[in-house]
Amino acid sequence: MRDFWRLPGAARWLGAIASDRAAGRSGVVVCPSEYSPPDLVDALRGLSQPGEPEIFVIESRHGAYCGSSSPDQNAIRLVRIAAERLYLGPVADLSSLATDPALSRVSVIVDARTEDLGVQAAWGAFAARFAESCRTLAYRTRPTVWVLMAPVDGAEPPLPRTDVTFRHRWWWGVLGPVDSAATAESLGFDPDVAACALDVARWDLPLLEELRSWDGTVGGLVTWLPVWASPGLDELPDPDPCGQRPPPNYVKAWSAGMVEGWSGVLSAHLNLETRTRRDAAATRMWAGQLAKVLPFIEMERYRLASWLSQQLEDGRIVLEPWRGTDIAGMEIGPLAACLLAHRVEHRLAVPTERVDLLCDLRNARNALAHRRPVDPATVTSLRRRACVDRRR
Repeated sequence: MRDFWRLPGAARWLGAIASDRAAGRSGVVVCPSEYSPPDLVDALRGLSQPGEPEIFVIESRHGAYCGSSSPDQNAIRLVRIAAERLYLGPVADLSSLATDPALSRVSVIVDARTEDLGVQAAWGAFAARFAESCRTLAYRTRPTVWVLMAPVDGAEPPLPRTDVTFRHRWWWGVLGPVDSAATAESLGFDPDVAACALDVARWDLPLLEELRSWDGTVGGLVTWLPVWASPGLDELPDPDPCGQRPPPNYVKAWSAGMVEGWSGVLSAHLNLETRTRRDAAATRMWAGQLAKVLPFIEMERYRLASWLSQQLEDGRIVLEPWRGTDIAGMEIGPLAACLLAHRVEHRLAVPTERVDLLCDLRNARNALAHRRPVDPATVTSLRRRACVDRRR
């Protein structure tokens, strides 16, 4: 996806790794197996600033070299691989590699996401011991090693312990509503369809991109939902605080793209939610519209209520049961009833289009009050008609 790493959440996450590198910290990056952030290696490589050494990338395709059950043997083999890829001469051990003057300020990225758990564990241990060997160096001159990992068949890769020189960075809770909204705007979404689509897709930006041609209806949404195998969850996760990484019992679902940290809480993908709740799609569309459509209806209610209040005040005639009522403060349902009654009984001069607009705004408000989404085409029509009515 173009400009993905310019999104606020993605840029902030990448900036945290840049700060770690600048402080001489190494670490591991854990990504989901599905929907891993696009062009991650290129994004990390781009962290190199002018005047800094090149960031080296090692694609781990040497599983056979990490078959030993001995961490020391694996480390020796990986030291040889790293020295070869970094164009260094023979290196005796990992400590010698970490303190080699030729590696001053150099960063190494090891992409082990497609390896089995044993190889990923070996590279993670290598990075942790590398960071430990660099402790004696000034932090601004330390080389760093970052290993990219991913679960295998839903199993979490073994991770070394964190400390002041070694970090874990999970691709978890990175994207948020602002990122989705920015993506929808760049894709040229109709604003009223976007109000529904943003809560439907949430962090799934590829799905959001596919929804560009969606009509915004519940029926039209079915064809756009991806068909995924069940991640083995018996029930939807509770919206608990999401923390810094996925809970261990949700790693498999997170790796499959079905669970994610969203707006600070644990959230399920719509594909997973529809398996347990038939109205999940409609509910998400309704929730997305609340923040966009209700304020518009309220502003129009206030405008029309103020107009009707002035009309009745000028005519000095107010029917029961509205006598003594603050008409300008009335809800839209009673307001529509008040307008219709005075129009019939006292022939209040009001264009039919204005009456129809108020009644349709009331119907839309009632639908949202009963947790039913409003067709985006209807919302767009209401906005257009309100714009025309304001010019009367």
